[in-house]
Amino acid sequence: MDPLEFLAGDKELLPRVKPLWEKLNWHHLLNNTWFKHYYSTFSFETRQKHFLNEAIVKLNVDLVSDRLHHRDVGYCVTSLNRGGAGEIESLYVDVDYRKLGLGDQLMRRAMAWLDEQGAASRTISVAEGNEEVLPFYQHYGFYPRAIVLEYIPPQK
Repeated sequence: MDPLEFLAGDKELLPRVKPLWEKLNWHHLLNNTWFKHYYSTFSFETRQKHFLNEAIVKLNVDLVSDRLHHRDVGYCVTSLNRGGAGEIESLYVDVDYRKLGLGDQLMRRAMAWLDEQGAASRTISVAEGNEEVLPFYQHYGFYPRAIVLEYIPPQK
């Protein structure tokens, strides 16, 4: 029996995503150049509100659990909005479980779900400082389209 189990659901799995999402947020905090203040105060509760926003009509949560060690080790949250736009909202695999193909399996599951939902478009946002993931996403057909700059008021 494979100790790694994939679970699929929706908002009921979000509480299990929280510890892994916090590791991802910490990664962004450490690697981001300009918005460390944002990641230092960003909470899962705030992120979860976005996932549960009424503009999102369907939510898919794929979770990878290591049954042998009784812990969750990866997740992918995918959404579909009212206009049919799909988004890979958040994806993370615990450092100890990378290079096992879990990210690939999570992406394939997310893309299949978006196919099933008839998504009209698909996007992924990548935080500045996390550009090393771009080749991974390009493998699934995602390429940079624009760079969004955000104003930071001068410190007084």
